[in-house]
Amino acid sequence: GEVVALRDKLRWFEDQPLFGKRIVVTRAADVASVLGEKLARLGAQPLYIPAIRRQATDNAAEQKQAVQNAASYDYLLFTSPYTVERFFAVLTECGRDSRDLATLKIAAVGSKTAEKLRRYGILADIVPETAQAEGLLATLKDEVMTGKRVLLPRAMQARELLPETLRKAGAVVDVVPFYETVPETSRKDIFQKELQSGKISAITFTSASTVTGLLAMLEDPRNELAGIPLIAIGEITADALRQAGLEPDRLAAKATQDAMVDAVLDVFRKEANV
Repeated sequence: GEVVALRDKLRWFEDQPLFGKRIVVTRAADVASVLGEKLARLGAQPLYIPAIRRQATDNAAEQKQAVQNAASYDYLLFTSPYTVERFFAVLTECGRDSRDLATLKIAAVGSKTAEKLRRYGILADIVPETAQAEGLLATLKDEVMTGKRVLLPRAMQARELLPETLRKAGAVVDVVPFYETVPETSRKDIFQKELQSGKISAITFTSASTVTGLLAMLEDPRNELAGIPLIAIGEITADALRQAGLEPDRLAAKATQDAMVDAVLDVFRKEANV
């Protein structure tokens, strides 16, 4: 009837570049929606399979001592938005606020971390273009670090590149874990069922830990993921896939969610042109 006559006007959603694509999002559940919603706006069907979750560490006394002594440091380096959140939660628990950080140079590993700091009234002094330890080190290379005291709150599991390089430059670096990342398997059965159905169009990985967590849900990753495009947020994540015998199909140009979306789009543009 009349509705059929309006098909050309109503089919706008079907014309979206990712229409009908079933794309796995492996980020932790509390942040997965950011990437998922960006994909959904392009017509995709995000499949949320959190491969990791974050949990508290058992060093509360060490964390409190770090925030209480923050003013004694020269630099405070944040390597993720969640670290900012955890640091300021402990700062508040200790009856303190951002005024304690007034004398420090504060660095954020990227724009998202800097944005989280702004929510606490802090404008980062140092924000590299590349949201990785390498980018932060490149930005700090002109700083005279000899004898400087650096506080580095971070995840329990993290690369040692940043603290080790700063120590070689003469800095005194205190690394304090504020949380840890562990594998999440609560949606393992759902993921395996989706794999068996053959409906998964692509899988996104936003950290090396998401690679480890997702592969832990599988018995034979190389065979079970064969033919499914794997998209990594950067070289570190890509290397985690390669170490498991899997070659990523695309790498995001930057360590951002928007760049991940662009990488997903590129996969299906290339398929359409084949």
